[in-house]
Amino acid sequence: MSDPSSGNFDPLNPPKRAVTVDVIVFTVADGALWAVLTRRGSDPDDPFPGRLCLPGSFVGDDEELLQTAQRVLHDKVGLSIDAERLSRSGVYDLPERDPRMRTISVAFTVLIAEHDHHEFIGLAKRRGDLHLVAQLLEDDAEMLAFDHQRILIEAREHAGVLLEETNAALDLLPPVFTLAQLRGVYDAVWGTELDPGNFIKRVTRIEGFLEQLPLESDRPGEFASAPTAPDAEWVEYRTDSYLKSFAPTELPEEQSFERLSVLRPTASRGRPPRYFTAGGSRSLHPSLRRPGSYFSKPTRPSAPTD
Repeated sequence: MSDPSSGNFDPLNPPKRAVTVDVIVFTVADGALWAVLTRRGSDPDDPFPGRLCLPGSFVGDDEELLQTAQRVLHDKVGLSIDAERLSRSGVYDLPERDPRMRTISVAFTVLIAEHDHHEFIGLAKRRGDLHLVAQLLEDDAEMLAFDHQRILIEAREHAGVLLEETNAALDLLPPVFTLAQLRGVYDAVWGTELDPGNFIKRVTRIEGFLEQLPLESDRPGEFASAPTAPDAEWVEYRTDSYLKSFAPTELPEEQSFERLSVLRPTASRGRPPRYFTAGGSRSLHPSLRRPGSYFSKPTRPSAPTD
């Protein structure tokens, strides 16, 4: 077998190299960033038996990298994701990263909304496949297989950059959301505690990022939620301090699905929140730089306006 580094490369007898794809699935739930991991089996030939790892696979002879990533998501995770939702977040080629053979891995990151995938996320939690990213990266956390710790760290940073430069934060939200929910996504991914007032000013000044929905009221103390299909599986209502989703079967019998709406807080609780949906622009101009980044400017806290 030829060795390209020696200058004696034989194209008819190339060195063996394996190409794999690893996929990082992020979601935001309960105000925190979560990632999907699987646990390797107990095969004695496995270099990391029983270890947690990112879902991945070798690239098939007839596959493109994106096709492999989609196959991994479908077969190993249980998700069907369009190729345009996948973002290449890194290439990993250290010669010793796989003790079995020289393996080069391409990582893809995808962001999914709890609202859109609540059944999958609930199942993943019950199976133990959904993990808090902050806990995975603690000093005393269980080491992941291969170099998946590094891949996870860099995927989180990649997701953070996506939130700075694109509307990727909306991929982690339901179709209709409040600015507080949007800020919660940025805090979860960036690991920040953004000032509400400054955040509102910044995001509402980015052309094409958000579209505010009009409030419609048919009686005092109530306004209609954003349009929801009558056969939608989940609906939302307003409690004292947060939005929560319930399946129709869990709603009070005296309150029909058609009548359910997001309730306006009483006068003592202040005015209702504004509701938004995605604007028409994928890229953010100007970018929404996180605090402490090279391009960010220090800001003084201001009073929330929403």
